[in-house]
Amino acid sequence: MSIFTKKSSLLFKTFLYSCLVTVGLVTNQASLHAQCASNSAYSGTITNGNQNWTGLLGLEFSNSVPIVINQLGVFDDATVSGITGNISVGIVNDAGTTVVGPIIFTGAGDPLISSYRMRNIAPVMLGVGTYHIVAVGFSASDPNGNAGVSGTAAGLNSAGILTFGQNRFDVTTAFGGRPATVDGGPTGRYHAGNFNFSVAAPTLNANINGTNIITDNNFVNNTGSFTICSGPPAPNVTLGAFTTSYSDPLVKIYQEITFNNATQSGLWCSGTSGAGCSAAPGLFAGATNTFSKVNPVLPGSVILRFRPYFDNNNNNNIDVGECAGDWAVYTVNFETQAPTITCPANITESTLATLCSKVVNFTLPTTSDLPCTGTVPVVQVAGLASGTAFPIGVTTNTFMATDAAGNTNTCSFTVTINDYVNPPLGCKPIQISLDSDCEGTLEPTTVLTGWEGPLGEVLLGCLANYTINVTDANGDDLGDTVGNGQIGKTLDYVITNVNGYICSNKVKVEDKIAPEIVCQDGIVNCLADLKNVAMPIVLDNCGAKAVLVNELHNALDCDPLYVGTVTRTWKAVDASGNESEPCTSTISLLRPSTVGIMPPATNVKLSCSASYAKDDRGFDFPHPSVTGIPSFNGTPLYPMSQLNMLYCNATIDYTDQLVVDTDCKKGF
Repeated sequence: MSIFTKKSSLLFKTFLYSCLVTVGLVTNQASLHAQCASNSAYSGTITNGNQNWTGLLGLEFSNSVPIVINQLGVFDDATVSGITGNISVGIVNDAGTTVVGPIIFTGAGDPLISSYRMRNIAPVMLGVGTYHIVAVGFSASDPNGNAGVSGTAAGLNSAGILTFGQNRFDVTTAFGGRPATVDGGPTGRYHAGNFNFSVAAPTLNANINGTNIITDNNFVNNTGSFTICSGPPAPNVTLGAFTTSYSDPLVKIYQEITFNNATQSGLWCSGTSGAGCSAAPGLFAGATNTFSKVNPVLPGSVILRFRPYFDNNNNNNIDVGECAGDWAVYTVNFETQAPTITCPANITESTLATLCSKVVNFTLPTTSDLPCTGTVPVVQVAGLASGTAFPIGVTTNTFMATDAAGNTNTCSFTVTINDYVNPPLGCKPIQISLDSDCEGTLEPTTVLTGWEGPLGEVLLGCLANYTINVTDANGDDLGDTVGNGQIGKTLDYVITNVNGYICSNKVKVEDKIAPEIVCQDGIVNCLADLKNVAMPIVLDNCGAKAVLVNELHNALDCDPLYVGTVTRTWKAVDASGNESEPCTSTISLLRPSTVGIMPPATNVKLSCSASYAKDDRGFDFPHPSVTGIPSFNGTPLYPMSQLNMLYCNATIDYTDQLVVDTDCKKGF
């Protein structure tokens, strides 16, 4: 029934409420809810005027509960249709202050009801008190009806709400104030002014989260607002006292709710028509609920509306004719105040010698979201995490806190890492030996002086902050690395630091790494060319060559496979004169055979007149280079200088044979 999550005592209250309703329906005397309809205070008992009084005429009435005035009226003499002059009508309180109207009646445009011309006005509520309906402007053409002259007094319609008192008059001809003279005649003596009234709808005195709204039934919503956390604390909405201006058991409060990017954890009326959206005022106190945002990053609010009314048919809904008061409208806003976030103080530290960074640990920022009590998550949005190596320079760490309502706040602090302070430094001329890759890189500790500590430790700052550049003889920049092309040269270098330090000197490039040589043995035919047989392998950083130091020949007369061996001694020498240790290779020479020997071409024809090479045998015959030479594996076997006849203990020769001898040709 109730729309809030309530304590267990609410069940008892609900039961008690049901009992009170039952009793109230039986015992309530002249229940006010039945008087919400509009009533005319006076009814005409005469139709023709009988007095030409031009001054003020007033009729006194008192109301025991607030009432609403929604019409004013004036007596209209039936002898002439309509008001010929101008008659002003209004209501003044007992102190003479005008509280309703005045309005001026003339002509017959306003409807005539029971001898009164009646006109709708904007509703005006009159609190409990004594008032006077006052009319002025009657005349001979528009006489009023005075029961003291003839006829009877106006009919009185109290509706159980009004009591009627004395009559008053005054000679004043303009509207204003309470008539001064009391007329001792009967109540309702004058047929003069009139008004329609109804019981004022109930007013509501509501309190939520300490914000109080009292409706005044001026037909304008009464508003209030408060701010809540998007939980916790939960619940975040608590109703205090809810009271109405009437104790009638049928006075209830209709409830509505509108969510804007919000939701609830408790129960609440949806705001649609139908049963279940109403409750007796006493059941509201102590009710609680928890509202939360749906999307924390967007604005959110909840509109709570409460309206007191007389539930005539006890169906928990406002029906036509049931007096309903003004709305008490609460705007519940989710707090928009950013959470507080406090970063640690700025940190300044220095690196150790030669290092370019330093590991820094720090505590995370602290947060608060008071008056909200929920946890405020914190994320780092810039900088480096605690326990990270921070580089030389200034690093700004920024953190963001976001509360449950989506409000954010940031804080920042700096981590400053200073470079190690160098001692006084200088540059020196250096010699640099190329490494196994035939390269040499200049280092700050190589070219600088003054950095050595007592134990030889390096007392330089961040080594990466140094830049070394070597310039060759052509003025070309080589960076900090030299190589094969600079061996034996003396070059210029410059070293600089980002802090502005700079100095220069000379560097001589050397290769001091001796080459290495690995000899290889081999087996070949004794006829083979031994020039490139079993060549050694040379290893060097910058390039070296093998040099034959010695060669020995050894004949093997009785060996069935080998005719002999060739023993060679080698060493490697590089361009800088660095030499390797010597090594020895042995080449075994297989005994000769005709396998692999290819004869020259046959039937070589030569022109008698051709100018061809002659041999040296004295016959003026063609040289073997003209007629053809046998070969071994593509190597010519003649003359002996072209093959290792010495190794094979072999010889080769040729003879010329004249086959044909004529004047025109010769054949060999």
